[in-house]
Amino acid sequence: MSLLHTERRLVSLELSWERVMTRTRYGMYADAVENRVVSHVLSQSPAPGALLDIGCEGGRRAKAFAERGWEITAVDVDAKALGVCQSRHPEARCLLVTPEERRLPAESTSIDVALCMEVAPVIHAEWAAPEFARILKAGGRLAGVCWNRASWRGFLYHNAPVLRVPGSHPMTGFPIKYADFRKEMVRRGFRFEKELGYAWGPFRRSSNSFLISPWSVFERTSGLQQCVSHAPMIAFVAQKI
Repeated sequence: MSLLHTERRLVSLELSWERVMTRTRYGMYADAVENRVVSHVLSQSPAPGALLDIGCEGGRRAKAFAERGWEITAVDVDAKALGVCQSRHPEARCLLVTPEERRLPAESTSIDVALCMEVAPVIHAEWAAPEFARILKAGGRLAGVCWNRASWRGFLYHNAPVLRVPGSHPMTGFPIKYADFRKEMVRRGFRFEKELGYAWGPFRRSSNSFLISPWSVFERTSGLQQCVSHAPMIAFVAQKI
């Protein structure tokens, strides 16, 4: 297969969500924050283990784990995303699930790392914390993203519905406070190793504003990313102890 043909095939496999995350300034900004927590997990998990990639987004996040020899189970409700993931990671176990699932497809204490990156219907669900506690081994880690109701974005979402994106899913909005999610995870035996608050600026997900780059620098240098209790979104790593 020629290099040109391979490149064209990879482009054809690219998902619309990936284009937002990798080709818009806001997407690249958010992606950089989220990559920091994934990199933290990898740095703390030098030996290959078992990865559960929840909402696998075509397997983009799993790439770094696959390159290190991890055993990958990828899960999604989107058959297209799952097909892209399988094409990129033929060795992965790819499972199509339904939005009604309330149980993660893994045996108890069988997973070393779980990723739940921007999968709001899972991370905000009441059943999420007990399921993370069930599937992860002692010492295992969850890297995820939580939307925070106790933020200016959460306030506007619930009090100015005219500003919502059309068709917004209620679980993708700001249904819970990060502090409540964090408290429940701690109660279930987790400690939080890394937390980064972001999305403080008034930019939409699809924004390509030139102001995003200087704003991201301001967030990092001003200490805003450490103010997680009122950050609109929080990327985190929690370890089961």
